[in-house]
Amino acid sequence: MEYEHRRVSKERQKDLFGLFQSAFGSAPTPQALASKHDTSFAGVRDMGLVAYAPDGTPAGYYGVFPVKLRIAGKSFLAAQSGDTMVHKSHGGKGLFVTLAKQTYELARSDNIGGVFGFPSPSSYPGFVKRLEWQHHENIQRYRFYAPMAPLSEFLWRYGPTQRLILKWQNLLLRAFKPAAMFSGTLMQSNHDCVERSQGYWSYKMSQPQVRAISVAGVETVIKLEGSLGLGDVNSSDPKQIRSVLRRLKVFCFFAGIGRINSYLSKGGPLETALNKMAMPTEGLPIGYVDFSKKFTQRNVRFCYMDMDTF
Repeated sequence: MEYEHRRVSKERQKDLFGLFQSAFGSAPTPQALASKHDTSFAGVRDMGLVAYAPDGTPAGYYGVFPVKLRIAGKSFLAAQSGDTMVHKSHGGKGLFVTLAKQTYELARSDNIGGVFGFPSPSSYPGFVKRLEWQHHENIQRYRFYAPMAPLSEFLWRYGPTQRLILKWQNLLLRAFKPAAMFSGTLMQSNHDCVERSQGYWSYKMSQPQVRAISVAGVETVIKLEGSLGLGDVNSSDPKQIRSVLRRLKVFCFFAGIGRINSYLSKGGPLETALNKMAMPTEGLPIGYVDFSKKFTQRNVRFCYMDMDTF
């Protein structure tokens, strides 16, 4: 079967919703998808390819999200791999690898120097064996439990109840003052990391479930996702972070949330502090492929806010 490959665009975003439903069983809202694809802050947007079957129906998609990295004190353009999906009726035909390779060529033409991501167990072999990704370590997953049954996670599965509980949780968040942009501990350290510019900050804050709040006097980024995602904390002081977690657990109690999740590269300032409070488990692989010899992504550190799922 011959497939036609077209670059994703604002007009073609609507063609992705059926692919999301087939591959994952659910799809983002049009607003969330549009915000995610608008990476204009990095100078490039809509970086991905949609495969269409001969009858014109969408068969697969591979996309990357451009972002600036700070490596050895210099700024470089890279992209995060995300939303890789093939419709169930078109599986086993090599679309994933074909779309990925062509997307990488497209990325090179727009001066993107490499791609990174956090592949799932099912996609990991394809990235490493077929797309020449490197993998040296895994994300560290932290979980902190609140004294509450995970009512929010259960209700989050259903659209009407999700909207209802989200309204309640946003009402509770009024107890916290909004926080201004902060650079974060990775940018404040000497680590290679995602560049925390004003444009990048606005990009992340455009997602309706992401909030920047002041918790116990510390700027904090969270995401409401059934559980509570801890995206970043503007402190590496264990005492301050304990205070943040205590306040967030109180919020979780009233919000029906049973746990707080965070995902971080090993050895970053926030991860080092959290490691004094809980034992992490090994999360998804951190993988990458470099197109340019000007830099390597090997030592880039991440916080949860940097992942495309946040």
